[in-house]
Amino acid sequence: MRRCAAALAILIALAPSARLAWQSRDVPHLGCFHDDSIYWISARSLASGAGYRIASLPGAPFQTKYPPLYPLLLAGVWRAWPEFPANLRLAALLSWTIAAAYLAASRVAFHDLGARYETALLALVALNPWVALGGVSLLSELPFSVLAIAALALTERARSRKAPEWLAAAAGGVAALAYLTRSAGIVLLVAGPLALLKQRKRALLFAAAMLPAVAGWTLWSHLHRSPAADALSIYYTDYLGYYLRDLRLADLPLVVWTNLDSMVCSLGGLFVFGLGDGVWGRSAARILAAAAVAGTVRLARRHGWKAYHLFAAPYTAVLLVWDFTPDQRFLVPLLPLALAGLGCELGNLAGALRVAWSGGRANRAAAAGVCALLGAGLLFAGRRTANAFGTALPEFMSRHRTASAAALPVCRWIGANLPPDAKLLAYYDVLVYLHTGRRASRFVIPSGVFYREDRAALEAACRSATALAGAQGLTYALLTPGDPDIEIAGESRPAGERLLAANPAWRAIHREEGGAVYRIVPTARNTR
Repeated sequence: MRRCAAALAILIALAPSARLAWQSRDVPHLGCFHDDSIYWISARSLASGAGYRIASLPGAPFQTKYPPLYPLLLAGVWRAWPEFPANLRLAALLSWTIAAAYLAASRVAFHDLGARYETALLALVALNPWVALGGVSLLSELPFSVLAIAALALTERARSRKAPEWLAAAAGGVAALAYLTRSAGIVLLVAGPLALLKQRKRALLFAAAMLPAVAGWTLWSHLHRSPAADALSIYYTDYLGYYLRDLRLADLPLVVWTNLDSMVCSLGGLFVFGLGDGVWGRSAARILAAAAVAGTVRLARRHGWKAYHLFAAPYTAVLLVWDFTPDQRFLVPLLPLALAGLGCELGNLAGALRVAWSGGRANRAAAAGVCALLGAGLLFAGRRTANAFGTALPEFMSRHRTASAAALPVCRWIGANLPPDAKLLAYYDVLVYLHTGRRASRFVIPSGVFYREDRAALEAACRSATALAGAQGLTYALLTPGDPDIEIAGESRPAGERLLAANPAWRAIHREEGGAVYRIVPTARNTR
């Protein structure tokens, strides 16, 4: 009866995520994260037999930035249902299935970490809006998390001397799959052997099973990398190359400090949806993050340091130095570990409150005050979760669905009036290609500009749009109301408005409510 009740509770907790997946089965936000659309178009290229390429880009270069396993999975959707956008329904079903697998992986992680209140923690995973959003998005975080946790679980079992040695090789094989899903999985090559360090043969077996995948993808990427040296080509095809081009060594302390603050606030925001960027919201997020870290350490001291901990340390270090502020999406692989830590810390606080309640009147009054505060916090968190599934996420989907529908007439005009070999500068570059057959590229502003909050560099980057377009052979630009705003130093303006202000020579050739098409007119100044 206890198991049946726990299973029923988990199924009930999954209901909001399932409802969101059903309502969003058309994946209206495709392209919002950009990575998702690149995975999708790379999968189409694989399914068509054209090789692992970014078919939407001018020149259709090989995909050497994202490892191929997740696009291979999506290629199965293209093979089974080639019609776009109808096949997004099957892709959405696949994504939600992976989200359910993530729930199962979280259960294994909670067991290995020695976490208490496993059913409650699993319900929190099922009810997490960020996990639900991943379950309706074509992103690699959830499949990577499933494979990484599976590899860590196998590694944990391989640490037992009674376990067969081949289990270490199996753990390394699953870690290889995780790496081929997301390049951040390279940290498993550190975590696995380190967890098995006392049994050197098993550590070597883990490394031997994982290394061929690392070497193979590295070699393939090197041999197929695009020879183009412009910033856009490097952004699309070379992680490390763009990182070295984007940042200076002097920027590293600023990057680490900014990423640390973002990571702490995002970790707290992973527990309570929509805390906001205000003083109170960020303070609450930092308190929750600190409690999770403290509980993680407490749980590790109680049950021992696990392979999951050895994975979390280098994974966090990579996020700290990378040139992109880590939000909740990037912390999904750490959610079970962080939730277990938060649960442990709350359990420890509950024990302290019980002791205080049995004391004198003053202690009892203090305990009652803390209990009231905790109750208010839980009610607030529940309300925010209900708001996420009832309002915020549906409105997010509806907003993108409306913007996509509004842009379709412009895409039809492009397909009917621009030359077949026309190339465009567009934020939703992959969608432009899928709807019009015209290749496109997104304009990218270096991350270092935002870390330094350098207005002059931002203006210079916007002015360079014409020259970068020329390097890619882009002769047109599509600007739509759905394009995001560019925010720097507290000022936010639409990306299209900034680009037009910086490149006044662009000529509008077609306007509709859903967007405008411009001819990119090079000038001597912009070309230089």
